[in-house]
Amino acid sequence: MKPPPALPLEQRLADQQADLPLLLDRLEALAQDRRWTDVFRSQVMLVIEELVVNALTYGGRDTGQAWVKVQLLESVEGLEIRITDNGDAFDPFVEAPEPSLDLDLDSRAVGGLGVHFVREMTDTRTYQRQNDENHVVLFKRWQASSTD
Repeated sequence: MKPPPALPLEQRLADQQADLPLLLDRLEALAQDRRWTDVFRSQVMLVIEELVVNALTYGGRDTGQAWVKVQLLESVEGLEIRITDNGDAFDPFVEAPEPSLDLDLDSRAVGGLGVHFVREMTDTRTYQRQNDENHVVLFKRWQASSTD
């Protein structure tokens, strides 16, 4: 089976402050061009922003050494999001703490809530460590966001 076609969005980020807004602007334009629903667009943007910020902030690399690559692939069934980074080995779906959703905000431990949202907003998630890089692949079905 041949791989799904790459969308016109593949970007490598090295600086969260400078590169992330550009990525999100490109993603917004792509969502409009592809006529994604508002819910689908919002969820995809949140998922990407969460994982990119985490990789650049907590990846263990010095400023200027860290990078994250985001690639989107489209199929009839949905959208595949590939996020690769050169940070320390970290599987967010195994190692991120489970948030205490039953506690109020002041009583909750820090961490894990963003990854919880990523789990909730995607249909499948995989992680692999290859060539000293973290590879996260997420899949989101088109119909999963037809509630708006």
